[in-house]
Amino acid sequence: MGIRDALPGRDEWDHGPVMGTINAAGAALTAAALGHAADLDPHWGAIGGAAGAAGAVISGRRADLSAGSIGYRAGCFACAGAWITRALATTPWDVTHLGMLTAGAVGAGVLAPALARHERQEQEKRHLRLAITARQARAGEWEERLTKVCAARGVRVLAVQTWPTTFGPDGHEHETGYTVEVALPRGGMTWRDIASRAERLASDADLPEGCTVEVSAGARRSRVLLRVSTLNALATALPYPSEHPNSSATTDYAIGRLRDSAPALVHTRERTVLVVGQKGGGKTNLLHVFIARLSEMVDQLVWVIDLNGGGLAQAWLRPWLHRQAPRPAVDWAAATVEEALLMTRAAIAIGRGRKTAYRDLRHAHNTDLLPVSATLPQITIIVDESKSITGDGVRERARVTLGEDLLTIQEELRAEGVNLIRCSLRPTGSALGGIDARVQSAIQIMMKPGEPEELHKLFANSAGLSAEDAPYPGNGWLAVDGGRPSPMQVYRLKPQDIERVALAVSDRRPALDTPSVQLAGPTYATRWAPNRLAWLTTDTPAEMTPASTTGRETRRPAPPGVDPDTTSGIDTGAMDGLAAQLRAERLAADADRAAFDAIVSGWEQTTPDPEEAGSTPTGPAATELTSAEIRGRMLEFLYTAGPAGKTATEIWEAIVKDGHDRSRQAVSEWLRSAVATGQVVQPVPRGPYIHADHAPRTDNGQ
Repeated sequence: MGIRDALPGRDEWDHGPVMGTINAAGAALTAAALGHAADLDPHWGAIGGAAGAAGAVISGRRADLSAGSIGYRAGCFACAGAWITRALATTPWDVTHLGMLTAGAVGAGVLAPALARHERQEQEKRHLRLAITARQARAGEWEERLTKVCAARGVRVLAVQTWPTTFGPDGHEHETGYTVEVALPRGGMTWRDIASRAERLASDADLPEGCTVEVSAGARRSRVLLRVSTLNALATALPYPSEHPNSSATTDYAIGRLRDSAPALVHTRERTVLVVGQKGGGKTNLLHVFIARLSEMVDQLVWVIDLNGGGLAQAWLRPWLHRQAPRPAVDWAAATVEEALLMTRAAIAIGRGRKTAYRDLRHAHNTDLLPVSATLPQITIIVDESKSITGDGVRERARVTLGEDLLTIQEELRAEGVNLIRCSLRPTGSALGGIDARVQSAIQIMMKPGEPEELHKLFANSAGLSAEDAPYPGNGWLAVDGGRPSPMQVYRLKPQDIERVALAVSDRRPALDTPSVQLAGPTYATRWAPNRLAWLTTDTPAEMTPASTTGRETRRPAPPGVDPDTTSGIDTGAMDGLAAQLRAERLAADADRAAFDAIVSGWEQTTPDPEEAGSTPTGPAATELTSAEIRGRMLEFLYTAGPAGKTATEIWEAIVKDGHDRSRQAVSEWLRSAVATGQVVQPVPRGPYIHADHAPRTDNGQ
């Protein structure tokens, strides 16, 4: 490092044409004055000018400057040397000498900007010539390679397009790859003939490990595109983005990146997604990515079906259950066949009902697709491990019906804003309940196949694909609308990342439109009722926890440390377990904890069920409901009321009018319990109660 580099503020030494001219003229005048005072021989001026000119030529050639720039710099030194020589021979203070110095300095300063522009243009031309030379050399290599490996005599390379560069771990810029456009020779050769030799082409090109040659059709039948990767972007993990901007169901979104570092884009407004792969291949992580991306949309609702304990939805519900978020990121979750049937029946009713309810809106927008928006959101159902629903070994009638419902949604309801993303271990018809589920999926994704042959079973254009092309964790293949599958690296979402996303999107999740709520019926309004969330708080497998469709549930042992309630036939052990979890984790710092404990512990004792107390209904109801079902009705009343809500008295009157004998005090305590669990909010003390889905929002989402 030189002295100039070591000095602070070295950028202040840089100057433009004006300051450069003044500094150069001042330096020449100073040298002449000092030499004249020291009585130096005039020849020293000529020697100095010649040395400077020679140095300018040498440094200019080393810097690969143009001839004009080198001549300008050498001429400046030569003229300065000639002026100093004349000044030493006479005097530098002569008016004529000073005029000559000024004129020369001004002339050099005027020429400097023009020469700088000329130099930039020359450099650009030089780089272009080098690039053209490199492309020509690369084109010649590929013509020779295609002739040798694919027997494509007469093949011509039309263009070579370099991909954007990226910075590697070493901090240096690296080329990621390039695309070669090829014109095939006459004789009937197709791009598939080239694709079948893709692995041999990659070997002949001596590409780095993990880099491939992807072959696809060009703009014409006789054209082929070769995507040659020289840097494997699939080898490193890809964290999920830390920013969560508002997006829409009508736009593309990225679920990862392709081999060339371009985003792996999908569009699911009307495309069904099928994700296939063996256990441990990254399918569940990809489903989490889909939930995250869909949750960021202001016109999208996510419903989840996971019959393996509901694990897919639990991570997204956790912030809401812990009262960290005002609303759950997932709008509905099903961990049992019974609950899943309620969900799919509601989805089918909504999809079919929207055809009539919104026909005028569709006409006004002049579109076949329902114009989804924040007030008319799309519903996307995400199904994990659908083989447990549609596999060959499934004989249970409820599961068979559920599989039929999913196929109905996939085939009939995409235009009405009800869509499906399903996941399976294998792409075979036996695992999917028939080939229709695969054929009707416009977006197909393979994550680590169990057998190499499964790539060809899933993708139509699979010639030349190899499982070794995407060998790293999180790698997969993406094909859209029957196109050529592309290797990709899926975003990685860890539990804390899921929590971050759930908190970020909780304030933007839309509410289901009123016609759809009415079409779905009471099962939607009561989807977060405690007796339907027992699978979140017990160790009992979710499949042994049927949804309450009749009010009679199989009784299970109470959670450890919780006394089972024996005053009714519903599963109060699970409800008490939920209450205990809420007390321990969500209300630790709540000043009203004692009152909440008293309320929750007496949920079932406040007013006994009629069949236990010997009372009979006084209203028009034919059969009395259990306390849990009446609380569900209460939530339904609140949901139907919308953002205006209802007072405790209005809810009590509605329950009595519905034919259920409950005291005003019992209803008030139920409402206070629902507020504590986050199902209901009361923005103003002694004001109306509002369903959480219609809760008013502030700027921070609270």
